[in-house]
Amino acid sequence: MKLIFTNDIGVNLDSANLMCYFYLKDYFDHEVWDVSNIFGRKGAVKNIDDAISVDTIEEFEHRLTALTKEQKVVIITNMVERPWRRLAPIAKKLNVTVASTQKNNFFDILMSKAVTDFSIRMPVNKRLGGLVRKFRWTRTLYSKYKGMDVKYDYLIAAYNPKPETTKHFIKAHNVKYDEYLKNKHTTNPIGKKFILFIDCAMCYHPIDYAAPDPNFNVDHYLKQLNDYFDLIEKKFNLPIVISLHPVSYGRLTAETFGGRRITYGQTAQLIQHCEFSISHFSTSLINVVLAKKPALILSSKEIVNSHRNNAQIGAFSFATMCGFAVDSLDKPSLLKAYLNEERYDKFIKKYLVDMSRLQKSNGQIIQEFLKNIDKEGEK
Repeated sequence: MKLIFTNDIGVNLDSANLMCYFYLKDYFDHEVWDVSNIFGRKGAVKNIDDAISVDTIEEFEHRLTALTKEQKVVIITNMVERPWRRLAPIAKKLNVTVASTQKNNFFDILMSKAVTDFSIRMPVNKRLGGLVRKFRWTRTLYSKYKGMDVKYDYLIAAYNPKPETTKHFIKAHNVKYDEYLKNKHTTNPIGKKFILFIDCAMCYHPIDYAAPDPNFNVDHYLKQLNDYFDLIEKKFNLPIVISLHPVSYGRLTAETFGGRRITYGQTAQLIQHCEFSISHFSTSLINVVLAKKPALILSSKEIVNSHRNNAQIGAFSFATMCGFAVDSLDKPSLLKAYLNEERYDKFIKKYLVDMSRLQKSNGQIIQEFLKNIDKEGEK
């Protein structure tokens, strides 16, 4: 059996981890396909060394056809439905099993909560659209109308907010759980107490913020952010360390953040040792919850009124569910982030972890699943 790991934005360190690539590659024959050029996203992220560029749909079909003639093939992806629908017919035609570990089902949980929470500011059209996608029957009609009614063969995740998009649901942990386990007992790479800022590519994300945004000025945002950091560092007498988003790596520097220390690829480890974290929105906040660390969400009128408001809505929803503190860049209250352990525990049990398999990583769970698939293929 051969595994194909693929993602539409490129297969960087982050997406490879989300697909459990570094664990599974030691147990199965495999290839890593970067199909970002098919979707006009070539070069959006820096690929891992093993990635092969597959630049057209025709090349994707040709490669996959050749492999299926030799052996059983399983595709592992964290592509969401919209891009996957372009490749799904090929996988279906060739009878290739597709397992999704997509992280975006977690964002769906947050948005589903947000649309019925009227304390969270949201554009009317976005709230109405969210309500349409909140309920299964209206969501199914919407997906058919948009041509997105494709199914993965398997979804491997902690929670399934859209059961109609997968034929089989494999209960596991949130994809961030492996990072948590790996870094749970690490040493502090900074060597002293610090506050962690988790960057979410607010400035230059090539997909989420590709369109011109007259309501958001990068220079003004960065000035507000650094001014806020100055105040926080003075109040708590602790340095702020910047953990860069993969998209920001190479675009933002220590100089961007007033000479503060910047890091890349260490977010989960840094979360384990920070006093508290600051962010707008990031799926790394999942690691914050798992590590039982306090979190502070930052907002501003500029962000809320811009194309970036989707991430901010997700952050507000996350904050409401887990009890994170929320502060404004416009009028800082310099709040201290507190840990609401009761809300964290409730959130972990419902959305993040399969409590019956706490000692197993997602890599181990997926490995067992793939071995069973391989055995079934031999029958």
